[in-house]
Amino acid sequence: MLKAAGVAADGSESIGVMTICNTGSLATAGYGTALGAIRALHEKGALRQVYACETRPYNQGGRLTAYEIVADGLPGTLIADSAAASAMAQGKVQAVIVGADRVAANGDTANKIGTYALAVAAAHHNVPFFVASPTTTLDPTTATGADIVIEERDATELTRTRGGEALAPDGICVWNPAFDVTPAGLIAGVVTEKGVVARGKGERAIDIKAFVEAQRSESELAAAPKGAPGFRELDAASAIDYVAGIPSAVAVLGGAKGEWRCHEVADSEGDEEAAAGNVNFVYFVSGPSGKVVVKQAMPYVRCVGESWPLSPERASFEAHALQAHGALCPAHVPTVFLHEPAMATIVMEYVKPPCTILRGQLNKGAIFEGLAEHCAEYLATTLFGTSLLAMTTAEHKKALQYWSGNVEMCQLTEKVIFTEPYMVAGNNHWTSG
Repeated sequence: MLKAAGVAADGSESIGVMTICNTGSLATAGYGTALGAIRALHEKGALRQVYACETRPYNQGGRLTAYEIVADGLPGTLIADSAAASAMAQGKVQAVIVGADRVAANGDTANKIGTYALAVAAAHHNVPFFVASPTTTLDPTTATGADIVIEERDATELTRTRGGEALAPDGICVWNPAFDVTPAGLIAGVVTEKGVVARGKGERAIDIKAFVEAQRSESELAAAPKGAPGFRELDAASAIDYVAGIPSAVAVLGGAKGEWRCHEVADSEGDEEAAAGNVNFVYFVSGPSGKVVVKQAMPYVRCVGESWPLSPERASFEAHALQAHGALCPAHVPTVFLHEPAMATIVMEYVKPPCTILRGQLNKGAIFEGLAEHCAEYLATTLFGTSLLAMTTAEHKKALQYWSGNVEMCQLTEKVIFTEPYMVAGNNHWTSG
């Protein structure tokens, strides 16, 4: 921010900074976002003055930000929202920094109403305009600001004081949007806890999607329930992009992403692979050195469609079972490279031929040497390792509590395998009708 304002970054010079709404400890806990950056300037000795816009109509700037400025002993001034451009024109402001309620994939930013007007004024006066936001507010699944729905609040926020005193005549029409969207072309950069996403010179967008994907390590993806991007449906093209962010899978595939190929496992008659895609969508991603499997659970049974709803949480139960059993019997369980609960995805090892799907081969009368020994080893090690013989009572009870939540998949098995094959039912076709 100091560099963009054209002053030395060592704190030998100070600047005036403007902000709107509340982005400090009262709104975000801890240090704050935009107000946190302003605090950091003050600690560095580089803050000459902070100008807090009152933030009509709810006055978060006057009621909250001004309070934090005084409590922290910052050099601060409260101004009317409509005074912002005049302050810039008089040279009082060398940078503007605001918070964000959502940042779209192209950098368009939704924030408290009045933010867009600040950005326009800042652009006219050549004042750099920054957004400060945690990475959890970056939304690569929302393409642009046009896709963000803006809340419109009650008219009385403009026509009445909080005590009920009239500020405007009855009968006047009121438009009271709570937020507005600032185009990325007016934003110098988005400041996050993981770095600044700067807008390139001459660019009208900020590549938030690329930044998010670059910052997400495998461990962060595994912890997706705590702030990862929301669910998005994969296809053959996006599955390649998805796998490209998983180093362990990239190492298996080899080569460059442009050399990789992906196909969805089709549910076709006689296709040995098809059984893998009955309940979930399954993609095989192939590279010069190898192949990986990408599975995604939709909120329904794949081979039936939305008429048979099924919780995507089944992917978590499957992944955790593979991980737990893989730790006990790695010789007979494929490796899980990544499980992302928010996306209901599992990226796992592709088991190469001559391994095949056993069910179809047994139906053909095939005989496999070592099958009994392998099954026995797998069952013995996993059943023993998940029993009270190997676990403490507390561990076993915790495991029982968790696995008891896998209700829907158990019901599916009971219905499709143990019940419907022995009666006339709509979901199987063993009868001629």
